Amino acid sequence: MLLGSTFSAKRSCLRDSLITSAVKSITLKYSRFVFTPIIKGGERLARVLVSLKIFPSDVNVGLDALKKKIEDCLPEFASVYKFEEEPIAFGLVAIIAHLLVPEDKAGGIDEVEEALKKIDVISNFQTLTIRRV
Repeated sequence: MLLGSTFSAKRSCLRDSLITSAVKSITLKYSRFVFTPIIKGGERLARVLVSLKIFPSDVNVGLDALKKKIEDCLPEFASVYKFEEEPIAFGLVAIIAHLLVPEDKAGGIDEVEEALKKIDVISNFQTLTIRRV
């Protein structure tokens, strides 16, 4: 009887070790393909691209001056990737601002939105997309 229980215990232990090694193998493959490009040297490289449609308060607002104000008011962790212009109606042109925010900055998008609300020549803005790059 003792021999049978020892064999059963060894078989159970072998099964557990095979399952553990299979899980480790899957985890290593997963982390090699997914997390290696994101984490390099302990530092996160991923950023979040936020696209905002910004509506000026008036048709006569200079778009270049507005773009400069947007760049100047952003928090130090955020940066402008690029600006685009989109005609709306009756001469009104909206600015689509593509902004980069660090992925690990909690509340970063909220801080950017609060900074944009302080610009007096912006009547409204809306978030178009938020994606990880």
